[in-house]
Amino acid sequence: MLNRRDFALLAAASPLAFAAPAARAATPKDTVVIAEQLDGLITLDPGESYEIAGQEIGTNVYDRLMRYEAEDVTKLVGGVALSNTVSPDAKTYTFKLRPNMKFESGNPVTADDMAWSLQRVVLMDKTPAFLFTQLGWSKDNVKDLVKATDPTTLTFKITADLAPSLVLNLMSTLAASAVDKKVALSHEVNGDYGNAWLKTHSAASGPYTLVAWKADESVTLLANPGYHLGPPHTKRVIVRHVPEPATQRLLLEKGDIDIARDLTPDQLAPLASNKSIRIESFPAANTFYLGMNLAEEHMKNPKVREAMKWLVDYQGMVNSFLKGRFIVQQAFLPIGFMGSIAYNP
Repeated sequence: MLNRRDFALLAAASPLAFAAPAARAATPKDTVVIAEQLDGLITLDPGESYEIAGQEIGTNVYDRLMRYEAEDVTKLVGGVALSNTVSPDAKTYTFKLRPNMKFESGNPVTADDMAWSLQRVVLMDKTPAFLFTQLGWSKDNVKDLVKATDPTTLTFKITADLAPSLVLNLMSTLAASAVDKKVALSHEVNGDYGNAWLKTHSAASGPYTLVAWKADESVTLLANPGYHLGPPHTKRVIVRHVPEPATQRLLLEKGDIDIARDLTPDQLAPLASNKSIRIESFPAANTFYLGMNLAEEHMKNPKVREAMKWLVDYQGMVNSFLKGRFIVQQAFLPIGFMGSIAYNP
């Protein structure tokens, strides 16, 4: 009985189980095979994707205007942007792009590509569009507010009164990815900005390129040797759709996969004694909630919803089947996100 705005659990440790080298005989040396649940993957177009699976894969394929350091996610740094400045009134943002960047096609990454990439999110009006329309951008004005002033300089203006920290944070989302304008428009159909083609293809400049996506089966990525931070150490990554944690564990123990993403706490315990397998834990943000239909007469009463909240033994869950891997965080944003607060009323 959990309402998203009332209750959220932050995973104190998100467990991944890795097969050690001795157990990787069944997978190629230059390839990492990952098993996870991918049925939420519906598109790989960064201007449309807003599901977790698509976001995870997309951020490994596309370089965004800004990005967070993987080693320290509190640090917001430039992605496609080398530097940025904000006007004193916090309405005009100017980004100097990194020189000599190239898309996987070989085309240069220009400010015109970046401006068009931001514009198309608003013009397509898919799920992520709200991230940018809150800046005051609309289909009618976005081409006037977001412009390339020269091949390496992007300038945009906002009309809303927002803190620069929020605006720059939005520029690190997948929606703010640099998309190869020439390639996308070469596949445009009926004015869709290349959306239908980009659902299953990439036109990117990130660390990996998309080789293939087979729905409910697998996603294959290949290292981009021209990535501006250097080529990834792993040449190829295959993400297999394996919805059952028990199956993931079996594949891991057999050496058919290198990483299992969705093992449950009770499955991790016996793996701890397996010397061929290493278990790593990383902070993760997972929001659990109960959606209630407010058209139902009883649910209209806020006291009823509050009573359902009080019925939940949050700490009891943490101490029992969640095996201490979660902490109670009863606020909309899990700890670690910008604007989050420690709140447990």
